[in-house]
Amino acid sequence: YETDNNGNNLLHLLAKHGSVPMLKLALEKLKNEFSPEELRNFFKLKNKNGKNVLHCAAGNRNEESVEFFVSFIENEVFKGGVKEMLSEIDDMKVLPLHYAVKSKNLKVFEFFFSLYEQNFSKEQIVEFITAKDSDGNSFLHYAARYSNSKETLKFAWTKIQILIEDKEKLKNFLLMKNDDERNALMVSIVKENEISFCFLFEQV
Repeated sequence: YETDNNGNNLLHLLAKHGSVPMLKLALEKLKNEFSPEELRNFFKLKNKNGKNVLHCAAGNRNEESVEFFVSFIENEVFKGGVKEMLSEIDDMKVLPLHYAVKSKNLKVFEFFFSLYEQNFSKEQIVEFITAKDSDGNSFLHYAARYSNSKETLKFAWTKIQILIEDKEKLKNFLLMKNDDERNALMVSIVKENEISFCFLFEQV
């Protein structure tokens, strides 16, 4: 239960930085020493920024570690735990999905998006990606800012097109502005993300 200055405990740090061998060793020990209820409560703890362990895991750039960690939660900690955590926002009103984009690892991003597709309806996912964080940024703003490859942005945009079929609503989402009055294309310019700009400019 010890935490660092940001309120991260062992699980938060392992979720973000742990390799598969590290996770196997630590999680097996926790499982053996904690009661099922204690283990469940430990996994539900958030850090000082309101991040749960899946917010942290989304920042791990090792997809094998992320997949192992998520599988452990669902199969060894509590059924439905992954779905519950995927829907939780942190203090900035950000979902784990948005942090998966920030990971700049396409495999991790794809894996997290698949988790949302497995656990939520199409309508629910649309709500997630169109919702704004505390600075007015949508999921697309995050993709425009952090995507480090055309493949990542293409994957995100393809999923968005499938979810938002109405062309007018899709256009409105593309042009949605944050609190700085910037849409995703503008964000790509300000953040000097050439990859995002070139891709999004073709969609406008």
